[in-house]
Amino acid sequence: MLNVAFPDRAFVGPSSQRRRMDPESPSTGTISDVQASTTHGRAGGVQVSATHYTCVSRSQASASDLPLKNFPSVSKAQSRLIPTRKPTWGAVHAGGVHAKDKIKSTWLGHACFLVEMPSRSSNTGDRGARILFDPVFSDRCSPSQWVGPKRYTPPPCAIEDIPEIDAVVISHNHYDHLDTHTIKVLSKRPRMPHFFAPLGNGPWFKDFNSPDSHVHSMD
Repeated sequence: MLNVAFPDRAFVGPSSQRRRMDPESPSTGTISDVQASTTHGRAGGVQVSATHYTCVSRSQASASDLPLKNFPSVSKAQSRLIPTRKPTWGAVHAGGVHAKDKIKSTWLGHACFLVEMPSRSSNTGDRGARILFDPVFSDRCSPSQWVGPKRYTPPPCAIEDIPEIDAVVISHNHYDHLDTHTIKVLSKRPRMPHFFAPLGNGPWFKDFNSPDSHVHSMD
């Protein structure tokens, strides 16, 4: 087990294993031999245990009905249907900034949440651990900000508005969950957060000068 200690806070997780990836392209990479030692790993790839899908060839994919003809249109009233509000980081609905015994969760769009854990009696600080999940603040979920899916609503705040955080957790390395620009900004904070990501993503974070002690690849 890996015990990661923050000032007056702690997280516990499995031991780390890593594989090399292209630092500028989080959605690509190769697997090293070390991952083959896991129960779902194999040399040169990953053994997926799920059986509810069917693999198709390129010719089958080309013969399918693409592009989709029944793709839903985007409402012009998205700003009203999905309003953007300035976050209060739980200060209002959790009973105020001094409600240390309550968990606070702020949705920042798509899969991004900022979660503040309850403050334990052993903490000397004024808050519990803060964890940021899948932060994406770029306009496009793409390796380039010139092309790719563009957001319909603006972020509810700037990256700089996010309070001090202890950990950033990445669920997987698709562009709508692992955003290069956002990670670059967060890694330059005076108090750098710890980065947690699936196996094989460790080197990607280290290319942004994140030290080994702050990068944790987990199975």
